[in-house]
Parts: sequence; C-alpha cells; structure tokens
Amino acid sequence: MGNPDKPELTAELKNSFCQTDPEIAKQFAEVTFKGDERQYLDKCLAKTLIIQSKVDIIAPVEVGEYVHKNLVNSKLKILDTNGHCPHMTAPRETIEAIKEYLDAK
Repeated sequence: MGNPDKPELTAELKNSFCQTDPEIAKQFAEVTFKGDERQYLDKCLAKTLIIQSKVDIIAPVEVGEYVHKNLVNSKLKILDTNGHCPHMTAPRETIEAIKEYLDAK
C-alpha cells in the first residue's frame, strides 16, 4: 500500500485480496503483470483523467507521464500522496481531482 502510517488500509486491501476467488486473482495477476497494451493508447480518443500518486512503487510517476503523453485527450493529475490506491490513501484529494476535472469540462 505504501502507507506505513495507515496500517488499516493495508489490512483492508489484504482482506479484499483474501476474499477473491484464487482463479480470478490468478487471471487478474496474469493480465495485469504480463499484459502490455501500450500500442492501443493512441487509439483511445475518450477524454481521460489520469490520477497518479507522487510515490507509487507499482506505477511510478514516469508511467503516468507516459500514459498521458500517449493518450490524446488526457489530463494528468499527480497527487502529493503515497501508494497505488489514492482513492483509499487520499480520498479527499482524489475526489477534489475528479471534481476539478469535471468542472473544467
């Protein structure tokens, strides 16, 4: 989770993973860690908000920047937070980023 100061978030995520059907978890892991769909980014024309944590060991800022650069109608918002799940670790900041994006439309 990347937030040692919030052990309850790690416990919540762990509990969520433990409740997942092992076969579904395996398929999810294979798609997530073995899949590479970068060649399709330029084909997506939908307006997109990319929310990126400033510190994320799974997907560092460079990943968000790459996606933003290659996704035509995207906006990148880097939150000053840690972890791969900013909706859990920084819900207020995540909500504000979404509201700001929607209000700008």
